[in-house]
Amino acid sequence: MGDWVLWVTVVLMLIGVAGTILPLLPGLALIFLSGLGYGIYDRFQHVSPVVIVVLAVLTALGLGVDYFAGVVGAKSSGASKYGTWGALLGGVLGILFLPWGVLIFPPAGVITGELIAGKNWSQAVTTAWGTCLGMLGGAVAKVLLAVLMTGLFIWDVLT
Repeated sequence: MGDWVLWVTVVLMLIGVAGTILPLLPGLALIFLSGLGYGIYDRFQHVSPVVIVVLAVLTALGLGVDYFAGVVGAKSSGASKYGTWGALLGGVLGILFLPWGVLIFPPAGVITGELIAGKNWSQAVTTAWGTCLGMLGGAVAKVLLAVLMTGLFIWDVLT
């Protein structure tokens, strides 16, 4: 009877994997909550509480990647402290204006910060490009975390 619950859990987790790419879907959180829900439903007979803790840690790591990937990209491309703060504030503001805000606000924040710091337009745009590359790297990392989390859950349940 519980097989359908496992299937629903896995489908929700796959939607979570897609949610790491698609805006408005809480990807990693959905994967974690699905695994936790299944564990509670199943009274942790087939999924280990340790795996649930690992899923929680990986979810927190993924959220950190969300906030800091643009900042790391900006810093690696030579951003000033104003540009770095612009990337961070842009990332936070971007979350308020989903789905496009997370793509527009961090680079705009870097450009604004770099112009305030006295850099010219070309330097500011170059730094914003580094921010975009950092965000892309963060997105790839989140997809890998999502696949890892889903695979870990499935492996634990089936073994």
